[in-house]
Amino acid sequence: MPYISALDSYVAYAQEVDGTLKGGVSYKLDANGNVTQSPLGTINAHYNGVGPSGDANLSDKGALVLEGTAANPIEIKGPVVIDSDVVIRGYVKGQGTIYSGRNIHIVGSIQYVDPPSWSHPDRNPKNTEAINAEKNFLGLAAKGNIVMGDYTLSSWLGSSSSGLQYYMKNGPYVQQYICDASDNTIGYPRTIEYGWTSNESRFCGDYTQKDGGKKVDVSTKTEYVYENGRRVQKTTTTISDKQERRYYQSVCAEKLIQHLCADSQSSRGAYQPTITRIDAVMYNNHGIIGHIGNCTINGSLVCRNEAMIYEGALKINWDHRLYSGIKGITGLPMDASQPPKTLSWREISNND
Repeated sequence: MPYISALDSYVAYAQEVDGTLKGGVSYKLDANGNVTQSPLGTINAHYNGVGPSGDANLSDKGALVLEGTAANPIEIKGPVVIDSDVVIRGYVKGQGTIYSGRNIHIVGSIQYVDPPSWSHPDRNPKNTEAINAEKNFLGLAAKGNIVMGDYTLSSWLGSSSSGLQYYMKNGPYVQQYICDASDNTIGYPRTIEYGWTSNESRFCGDYTQKDGGKKVDVSTKTEYVYENGRRVQKTTTTISDKQERRYYQSVCAEKLIQHLCADSQSSRGAYQPTITRIDAVMYNNHGIIGHIGNCTINGSLVCRNEAMIYEGALKINWDHRLYSGIKGITGLPMDASQPPKTLSWREISNND
């Protein structure tokens, strides 16, 4: 399983083939910490601009929070590289892959506008592949983790003995593994700090640990002040960085995750997920983690560790177009650090 390596090669290729991401809306915070939305506009190949906090000096620089609707879907063409986290839900059209420099957070169902259809059993797969060749295709490729649901709820994490966090720690379900050197910028492997010193290239195998990075925090403070000689109550909002980020958390403010997630927590504390469909090929360097409902995944999921809890049933329909080569659809091989090399070249005449 090749790593998604340093982003430079992916950015160069995305620029070469003119990858674009447009449509839908993006979510941000205003100066008072309120969630606002605006048209996404067009991203050409690479995004490394101001994050949802609106402050280029904060840790969410290069991150995007996206939603597509049936009337205004997210539209992708070819590969597009986002330097930091991507938070996404809703309707998508086009064909291409979003490459994230850290985590991809799926906060609601993702659905194609014009989806492919795969019959089971398929008596003529070549014909089916031809019929579906131009149908919508989305790749979600993360250097960090792919995280599903509202991780801000305590019931999302659950107990240490039977909840999601049990499946996110080193043990029978999560093993240590070698990390790509370029992932050190997002906190891998950080083995010395967590007491794992037997092999410094291995991740300690605990996604609930702090990764050493920062995330945006929205805090409010209410106090009494004197204005024009009168004592009045005043509330101030501060948007700043907080160095408490864990591997499964986003660099974006939790307020944005909560705003977009429809997940809830029952009176008994049970987590109630609402993600029922994910139309995407999911690929990442580390873990696919989270809660989903009675869900169908149309594409695939490839990761080093998987910690998913689903309700009722989980159905995965493999996208048969992957059989003919993902490069033809996304515009990128999975390991851009090892592009094809010309071994020899000669010009031949028409007579040859």
